[in-house]
Amino acid sequence: MTGDDQRRVVHVGGEMDIDRAPMLHDALHVAITQPGGSGEIVVDLNGWRS
Repeated sequence: MTGDDQRRVVHVGGEMDIDRAPMLHDALHVAITQPGGSGEIVVDLNGWRS
């Protein structure tokens, strides 16, 4: 995860399947619920493979 006060970027890389979905869920949950977090969440899928 990277970002600044206004935007948080969650980078998704590698192969995404049902076994790795909880890891993505956890990263998004942290980005969304972080106290004082940013108002915009961006999910970067450039490194994602199916």
